[in-house]
Amino acid sequence: MTQAGHVPGAGSAAASASERARRDMLRDARVTARGGTRPRIGADALCEAILRQGSDTIWGYPGGVILPLYDVLVDHPELRHILVRHEQAASHAADGYARASGKVGVCLGTSGPGATNLVTGIGTAMLDSVPVVVITGNVPNALIGKDAFQEIDITGITLPMTKHNYLVRTADEIPYVIAEAFHLAREAIAGAKRPVILAGHGVLIAGAERELLELARAAQIPITWTLLGIGVVDETDPLAYGYMGMHGWKHVNRAIQSADLLIGIGMRFDDRVTGNVRTYAPKAKIAHIDIDPAEIGKNVVADLPIVGDAKHVLDALLPLVTKVDPATRADYFAELATWRTESEGSSWHGSGGFRDGVLSADFVVERIAAGSDFDANLTADVGQNQMWVARYGGFRRANSHLSSGGLGTMGFALPGAMGAAVAVPNKVSWAIAGDGGFQMTLQELATIVQERIPVKIALMDNKKLGMIRQWQEIVYAGNYHSEQLAGPDYLKLCDAYGLPSWKVSKPEEVDAAVAAALAADGPALIWFEIAERQNVYPMMPAGKGLSDLIDKWGDDGEDVTEGASGPRVDPTDPQSGGVK
Repeated sequence: MTQAGHVPGAGSAAASASERARRDMLRDARVTARGGTRPRIGADALCEAILRQGSDTIWGYPGGVILPLYDVLVDHPELRHILVRHEQAASHAADGYARASGKVGVCLGTSGPGATNLVTGIGTAMLDSVPVVVITGNVPNALIGKDAFQEIDITGITLPMTKHNYLVRTADEIPYVIAEAFHLAREAIAGAKRPVILAGHGVLIAGAERELLELARAAQIPITWTLLGIGVVDETDPLAYGYMGMHGWKHVNRAIQSADLLIGIGMRFDDRVTGNVRTYAPKAKIAHIDIDPAEIGKNVVADLPIVGDAKHVLDALLPLVTKVDPATRADYFAELATWRTESEGSSWHGSGGFRDGVLSADFVVERIAAGSDFDANLTADVGQNQMWVARYGGFRRANSHLSSGGLGTMGFALPGAMGAAVAVPNKVSWAIAGDGGFQMTLQELATIVQERIPVKIALMDNKKLGMIRQWQEIVYAGNYHSEQLAGPDYLKLCDAYGLPSWKVSKPEEVDAAVAAALAADGPALIWFEIAERQNVYPMMPAGKGLSDLIDKWGDDGEDVTEGASGPRVDPTDPQSGGVK
């Protein structure tokens, strides 16, 4: 029997449904008459659900299969939609919105390429535990699995990038073994001579900054922080000791290596923090507090594991901690102060280039932070600029530092700062980006101009992929490849978008440009032509430990390391990627 035409299963209910679905993809049969009544659809419920969760902004880009949602947005005026120029920027902006505000960020894309363009932002948010809801369209049910136009299995693609954490809300939920761990933690804190707190993003997510500081003050323990933990404590507080890890402060890493107790709170002990785990904190017991049991013991062995939300755990632990007389730790803090003075007085700190008329990136970051009264939201991109922001931003409050930590996503700064500016309009929002990351998402200049999002952009232009160049210089014997980066005339680019902009190439021009950008009504950009060969020091080479920091790269091709007889970088050594 011959079928009608070439329709598989012609005449069947499934075939009829497929045909109707194909027609509806090309021509929506529902035409809404504004001013009258219309049927309530799922898109209405979605909009209402977003508003009820406390979010008021969607970052999105329309497409055919999600036009029914766009059709009802006009009926939900309290829900702002911001049209980005690329879906990746939508997911980064939702991420920045969430980090800065504590609310859930929401982004939207159509099916197929619209959905896959969101993936990088999903991964960025997932690895940093940022609450982002991503909404994508899909082809009609009857066409799923038929390779319809713009069909992709976005569920399958994103399944590895979703994460569920169980939140421990009351003491009754904490099992006996956790109660025992609390007891042991109290004994460990009381007996420690050289304790150090390692605070991570989990403290900020839980809103546990006050409890963290109370613990540190009660037990007289210095506080250090991860990249994503920046802002857990005012950096001017006497107990604030600094940023740790691969490009962290030398004195902080030295304190960790000499500690007899590390208290990790809401952090993952990832490789950028620990380096070689075999040589990490060799004298220390490790207490690890994290909401996700999968994180405990994953990278380092925890002597005292405690699973739970940082705020609730610290609330329960504080009454058990015996207050420590500051006098008993006087010698310890005096030694830490000496290390800090030496560290901050080193030649690589604040490079000093600005004194010789060279525009150095660390100087620029310091002046941006000071010019904004240390109260702005600073969103970093990835690479050298990220480390300069982390080290020299002088952060005073929680959630004022936004950075892609786990995934290290270039192009994050501008859309992330867009999200922060919309989420917290009463704070100045800076995007601090290298020329590499900025060129990945510079199309969003159109978004900030059209939507009048008052992002201030600090473009750190060294005409290089800076971190790539640094590694090629130090680890690969100066064998440079693909690190040179041509760019446009950024003043002309900004003029094309109608964006106020300034070009700065001398240290004495920085403060005036920062003040002018801050005074601009709306978005603005400063093009900083920084030194082309400035490196971020100290640096822990891959595969090495915190005791093997490189302080500088000498003219003779040898580095100076933290240890008097520690390992040295040898670019000619084929073992371990050039590190021995």
